[in-house]
Amino acid sequence: MANIYKSTESLTSAVFTAPEDGIIQLYLYATSGAAGSGDVEFNDLQLELGTEATDFAPRNDDYIHIPTVLASNVDRTITDSYDSATGKVLHRYHVGLYLDGQLPWGFSADYAGAKRIEVVIGQQSAAIINTLGNGYIHIGRKYNGYPLKNEVLIDGTADVFWSHAATTWRIVVSDADSGWTESLNPSSAAIKALMNGWRATANNGTTYTSWVSILDGSAPPTNTEAYVAANKALGWDAWATLDYVLATPVEEQLTGDLGAIALANGGNQVELTEGVVVREKANPELSGAGNYNINSTDFPNSLLPGRTKTIIAIYKNDVMDVGWTLVNNTDGTKKAYIPSTDYDPNAEYYVTYEVLDRYLYTANAIDATLTYQSSLGGAVAQAVQDIADLKTHDGVQDFALDYIQAGTENNSRDIADLQTDVGDVQTALTDHITDPTGAHAASAISATGGTNVQAEIDTLKSSVSDGKSGIAAAITDMGQAAAGTDTFAHLATKIRDISDDANATAAQVLTGRTFYQGGVKRTGTMPDRSGDTAAVSSAVSGTTLRLRASEGYRDGVNDYVTITDADLLPENIRNGVNLLGVTGTLEPRLFAEGSSSRAGGLFTVTGLSFRPKVVVLYLDLHVSNPDDRDYYYNVLTDFGMAYGTPGGFNYLLFAQRDNDGYQHAAPSTVNNITNDGFSVYMAEGTTAWKAFG
Repeated sequence: MANIYKSTESLTSAVFTAPEDGIIQLYLYATSGAAGSGDVEFNDLQLELGTEATDFAPRNDDYIHIPTVLASNVDRTITDSYDSATGKVLHRYHVGLYLDGQLPWGFSADYAGAKRIEVVIGQQSAAIINTLGNGYIHIGRKYNGYPLKNEVLIDGTADVFWSHAATTWRIVVSDADSGWTESLNPSSAAIKALMNGWRATANNGTTYTSWVSILDGSAPPTNTEAYVAANKALGWDAWATLDYVLATPVEEQLTGDLGAIALANGGNQVELTEGVVVREKANPELSGAGNYNINSTDFPNSLLPGRTKTIIAIYKNDVMDVGWTLVNNTDGTKKAYIPSTDYDPNAEYYVTYEVLDRYLYTANAIDATLTYQSSLGGAVAQAVQDIADLKTHDGVQDFALDYIQAGTENNSRDIADLQTDVGDVQTALTDHITDPTGAHAASAISATGGTNVQAEIDTLKSSVSDGKSGIAAAITDMGQAAAGTDTFAHLATKIRDISDDANATAAQVLTGRTFYQGGVKRTGTMPDRSGDTAAVSSAVSGTTLRLRASEGYRDGVNDYVTITDADLLPENIRNGVNLLGVTGTLEPRLFAEGSSSRAGGLFTVTGLSFRPKVVVLYLDLHVSNPDDRDYYYNVLTDFGMAYGTPGGFNYLLFAQRDNDGYQHAAPSTVNNITNDGFSVYMAEGTTAWKAFG
């Protein structure tokens, strides 16, 4: 490295030779001296390659980005390519074909501990170049990232994939992975459930009846075969993906904000990189130091979705904002900050950045060829052709018909860049071509075929104006006031505001369904509660039974909130009473009791609300002589009053032993049970009684 030092203020240039593979570092500083103190300003710095100095030109960064995935096979003998002049991508290699529940899967064969499934693809399979021979797909990759074996194995080896007869794809899946049992082969719907990310957990001997997510073990919102066969588990893409060579290359025409590169006289640096995210919406967060931050690890809400290697540009609405300072996070990723005094809280900020984990987004680009027009005539002809192509495509009008929110910024940038290019051409023709005859004026230049440059420019302006009016009308139809005289930046802001007044939340929208709110596409999380669901809780208020339903959506067709009580049976409900739809069969048990002193003779009880069927008398006479006890026992037995049916009525009379001996009674033959009581002859004493209906 050459060290250059000059202490006077007259240094305007210096020449040095950098060592091979060396690094050039330029340091600018001022020291105090006789010249006094104050601000020192360095202007128009330019580092030249070579020995001749050129006129100063400020740095102007342009870009071309390719919003698509370029891929290749492992040894890069077959690759995708992109031509920025035409905006076309030639795809020769397909990456990430999903093998999921959308395909018509069927059962093929059963092995010990595994099962073979297959799907008939037909022409899609035949269109694949079988580079490995014998009908093998190039690369199959399981959901966990492990490659599938490309072999025809019929011994039950799991995680094997092959193409059979060029039209059928076969996979061997282990029973442990699928949850299938040895004794029950899966139906087509059960196979689709597996490919949608659900593992079977139960069956009824005929079909599989329950599933959980392969990813996290959670149950589906609706645990039915129909649901899991039609819906993927949360976060699931596919059971496997296929990468393969296309038999016929496919050409893709890219549109939108692809950018453009203009080359200046002298040296130009062109960098080829991959994994660039273009104009992703940022969420700047204010720090205690008075700065707004983007992608700071200290402020999680400011983080971008991808880890950043380099922040290329930050835009305020649709204009690049150069006021941000770029520094490193502690983990090496890039962040940016700007003083709050320079921040516009009413603007929206977007970031173009290069991701650190490029392998998650794209493949490595290894070669690029740069061509450009080297003459003024060629540049003008190319500009005219670009204008004609834009008129044919009429991208602004296309957007007015099917605008998609943030896409407006890209289209407006395309038109603004093209207007700038046309203006540069006009300026170049006016300022750098001196012809007193005016032969080089824009209105006097025609391209091949007689197309007049000025006429094309006027037509383009008219098309842009009409396109803006169409966009404004579409925005007005969506409830936002807009006019064709608005700038593209204002139109873009109004498009983003279309969904700002929406007040639905994810919990209020059915799971799996999408909606826009606050300018962001969101997915609902409300569970689908079709069929019977158990009540969360219950309560009784007077004659009302209240059931609290679980949160979720019910369409009111066959959706019941249930509560189960094992005692809700007919035999537990009084005969003839209907309780919650159950009619009782229980016969009531009637009862009365009492006691009274008697002088002897007829003991009578009346006023009962029922006719007794059984009467129990408790007597307090004390008989100590065993002969007397035997006598009373024999009397009771003789008259059938220990248990009998005197007079055709059932009742019971027995003696009960206490501390002093046996209680007893001397019945007579006159006993009667009436509709509201009973009577019996007894000796004097106190009698306690119980009557049962």
